[in-house]
Amino acid sequence: MDIAAAAADAPPALRPAITGPGAWKRLRRLAAASSYSSLSEAGASLGIDPTVLVSQINRLEREFGHRLLDRVAGQRTMQPTAYGEKIIATIRAASTTRPADDIGPRLTTAI
Repeated sequence: MDIAAAAADAPPALRPAITGPGAWKRLRRLAAASSYSSLSEAGASLGIDPTVLVSQINRLEREFGHRLLDRVAGQRTMQPTAYGEKIIATIRAASTTRPADDIGPRLTTAI
């Protein structure tokens, strides 16, 4: 994977997260997980260990420099922040037009 080319090809809003192999996988997982009320529920439904999902979302939050999901340990609900909503919408729009590359089938908005 040519990271510089992949970043240049990505929508500008997503470029901070295109840092290496698995970048699109992390982005698509964020978009998919945002449809669930918790990362535990998302992980179980998506077949991903919740600790891996938390780690990937934490990495994306560091790369973007913003919180993407409002989540509090012990609370049953999770939702995207305003910034997270913009990033998730951009991921979904980009996912419908680009190859699946490093993650199985393309994510659709119907999750």
